[in-house]
Amino acid sequence: MLDHDIYKLRQTFYTAYTKMLGNQQLSPIEMQIAYVIKQYPEYHAFLSNKKGIEREFPDQDTNPFLIMALHLSVIEQISTNRPTGIAHIFKEATKDKPAAVVEKIMAKVLQFMMMDSLTKRAEPDEAEYLKQLRHALEQNRDH
Repeated sequence: MLDHDIYKLRQTFYTAYTKMLGNQQLSPIEMQIAYVIKQYPEYHAFLSNKKGIEREFPDQDTNPFLIMALHLSVIEQISTNRPTGIAHIFKEATKDKPAAVVEKIMAKVLQFMMMDSLTKRAEPDEAEYLKQLRHALEQNRDH
C-alpha cells in the first residue's frame, strides 16, 4: 500500500490533470503541474483514471510521478535560483534548446544526485550538482 503522503502527491497530479482536461480553472501550483504533465504525454494513461495513481512502480526510473515531481522541483529551483547559479545555467542552455528539453535533462541530473546522496547518506553537494548539470547539458547540446 502506498504511503499516505505519496498518494496525496499523486492525487494532486491527478486533480491537476483532470482539471486541465476539463478546461477548469487551475490554481498557480496546478498550472505548473499541468505544464509538467503536458511534457510527458506517455504518462497521461496513469493520470486518466484513479487506479493509475495507486500503482506501485518497481524502480525510480519507471515511476512517472517521481519523474514529474523532479521536473517540478527543477522548475522551482530555477525560479528561486537555488542552488545559486542554476537559473544562469538554465538561461544559457535554453539559448539552443527548448525550455522543456532543458528541464527534462536537469530533472534526470537531479534524480541522479538525489539517489547518490541517499546511497552515500550525505547531504547533496550543490557544487557537484551544478557541475553535473553543466556537463549533462553540454553533452546534450545537439538535442
